[in-house]
Amino acid sequence: MGDKERDMSEIHKTDDIESPGSLSLSEKQEGKTSDDGVTEQSSDCDVTKKFPNSFKNARSSRMLKIVAAIAVLVILVLGITLRAKSKVPVPESLQGSSDEIMVESAHGTCVKPVQNPLRWGADVEIADRISCFNRHYAENKRSWESTSFLTEQDGKNTTFYDSVTGLSLFTAPIGRSWEEFKEESLDHGWPSFRDAEVIKERIRVLEDGEVVSIDGTHLGHNLPDKQGNRYCINLVSVAGNPV
Repeated sequence: MGDKERDMSEIHKTDDIESPGSLSLSEKQEGKTSDDGVTEQSSDCDVTKKFPNSFKNARSSRMLKIVAAIAVLVILVLGITLRAKSKVPVPESLQGSSDEIMVESAHGTCVKPVQNPLRWGADVEIADRISCFNRHYAENKRSWESTSFLTEQDGKNTTFYDSVTGLSLFTAPIGRSWEEFKEESLDHGWPSFRDAEVIKERIRVLEDGEVVSIDGTHLGHNLPDKQGNRYCINLVSVAGNPV
């Protein structure tokens, strides 16, 4: 039995024990007054005559709680509805199966270790762990900002390559400015790509939203928002050198 269960059992045990100074059932029926100064019960049980303000306050308090609960419920329902409406299906050409792609390979799920060195000074050890031996975790939020990426690529249309194979995976920005791409990525904490920026021949989005390369490199996850699919990608996984 856990601590919470023991606490609850103790509470239930004490429910049947009268505390010092409390009224027994017979005393309450007889209209006795307790030590804490509770007014004697009237013979016709019309307690509202004795405590009009306290009962009005109690009713008001209950009504406020009910209204608050309804408001919370409405907000939750609206939130779920809005999320459902904002969900955009992944393009069919990007849909993939985990069982077919993310299988044991020569180096974790990858065909080989990540390149060394990587572009922009990306950490090779972290890149290898995130890309080849991981399905759920990401590089630390905003850690990519400490690389030279933002300064080296400032204002440029950039192609991002698989850190393992060196094959192109994303090109950005497309359909928006560099500043818009940069702002969105900084806002979310990781480089964020849209459908138009994906090189569809080499990217797959799995059943749970995991984004991978066709060669088994873990890249990140699809986290859709009201604008559509947003591919939240680890920079260490796409900092490869072109081959």
